[in-house]
Amino acid sequence: MRASSGADAMARLLLLSLSPIVSDPRVMRQIQALGQEHELNVLGFGLRPAGVHAFEAVRQVGGASWSAAANAVLLAARRHRLYYWRHAQIRALMHAAQRLPANRFELVLANDVMALPAALELARGAPVWLDAHEYAPREFEDRTAWRLLLGPFFD
Repeated sequence: MRASSGADAMARLLLLSLSPIVSDPRVMRQIQALGQEHELNVLGFGLRPAGVHAFEAVRQVGGASWSAAANAVLLAARRHRLYYWRHAQIRALMHAAQRLPANRFELVLANDVMALPAALELARGAPVWLDAHEYAPREFEDRTAWRLLLGPFFD
């Protein structure tokens, strides 16, 4: 980040969160820390948090049973890229991103590993910061479905 000497020097940031923002203490701390010094644009679930320049709510989506079966097939076939971009939350996130007032950012923050490919796409070459606080790809390896389907995706 460049040094701030006033409103003209504020960096334009984008923060992506796949959690209900106002009830996520970690995301709220990030917003409080970054929103005072930078033009902070946020994509996430729930209500608009205080201290942001722009906020676009990501629409809550539910998965149909056929969608779960299709996802399992994609994961089993190791079609991870297709699985990711077809994922209902990611489609909703990218749809919300189209409504942002700014389309160029100096830094994009992905608040978890699932948001990382979307952050890379939206960054358009700008640096991306991954907050991998919940990343534990071996956490459920005692479960067969995890080992066969989601574990390889997260790896």
